[in-house]
Amino acid sequence: MSEPNEIYLIYGDDEFLVEEGLGRVLATIRDQGYDDLTVETIDCKEQGTSEVMAEISAPTLFSTNKATILKRFQLTGRGKLASQLDARTAAGLAPGQFIILLPDKVDKRLKIVKAIKKKGGVIELNALAHDGLVTWIVDRFKQEGKSASPDIAESLLDLKGEEDPKGQTMRALDSEIEKLVVYSGDTGKVTQADIDAVVGRSRTEKVFEMVEHVLLRKVGTALDTLNDLLDAGESPIGIVLRLSREIRWLIQIHLFLASEKVRWDKSMGFSAFNGSVLPVFKAWVEAGGIPLEATCLRQRPYASYMKFRKGGDFSLDDLMKLLGKLLEANTQLVSTSIKPQVVLEQFVTALGV
Repeated sequence: MSEPNEIYLIYGDDEFLVEEGLGRVLATIRDQGYDDLTVETIDCKEQGTSEVMAEISAPTLFSTNKATILKRFQLTGRGKLASQLDARTAAGLAPGQFIILLPDKVDKRLKIVKAIKKKGGVIELNALAHDGLVTWIVDRFKQEGKSASPDIAESLLDLKGEEDPKGQTMRALDSEIEKLVVYSGDTGKVTQADIDAVVGRSRTEKVFEMVEHVLLRKVGTALDTLNDLLDAGESPIGIVLRLSREIRWLIQIHLFLASEKVRWDKSMGFSAFNGSVLPVFKAWVEAGGIPLEATCLRQRPYASYMKFRKGGDFSLDDLMKLLGKLLEANTQLVSTSIKPQVVLEQFVTALGV
């Protein structure tokens, strides 16, 4: 059995993934013969360098095997801790002793970073893009003994959002996955009915409803939908981002239908759309150099079908005006002291005039 590394460096811009990486490292160490491992965590912002180094060397009461986790510090050339750690690890750790670094900031040029990397102990974990999140959700269900299709992952991702910073999206997704695993019981498959029952309605569905209400000048209903989204935990900037995305997708559909000779009308069924319209739309997107992530093709085919059906209810001119107003609202959100909810309410009521 090969020996684990003495020192690991785990960092990245997604806190949840870093926590997962830490769990995997500890599991690896235990699986390699250190099952009685004692784990101690040191908050470096609350202790000085000398205290941290003393804690690393301190013996444990219950085991000779110890992993010391250092968090909340900067592994840079200006920090004393980096040079102390470099000297400590260069001298070698006692058998059964491990150090796991979870810094807030890393200078990859440092000698200690290069040394850890050479031994395979550097793990960089950054936020996943949309496709990566879909794959992660499917794999996460598999770990729990459940099968879930990419469409199910898309649906769950749509509900919980992708704009939350520092791993909050993945933390929320993980929590919902745990609930769905319990709810689905002995069945081996997670279905859309399970998601509807446990998680609720899609935020994107509500945002699309809000687009409809605003364009139809149904101010009261649009404000109700806005409040529902805010009550569900959606941030004001998140609502603007989702609204902008929906509007851009509808504009793309208008431009596509105006430029391509494709048979389409609202009475067309989903199967016909999926077989004759969607492939042409995808080819149009690719020919235009538009990333699939920036179109409704990132969603399930049926969601794209519904966008085509409802998009024709609104003129291109109205959609362009609405997008312009959204950009103005976004500017107010990031550059004024007006309360975010007030900005959104003013946006809705102004369009109803």
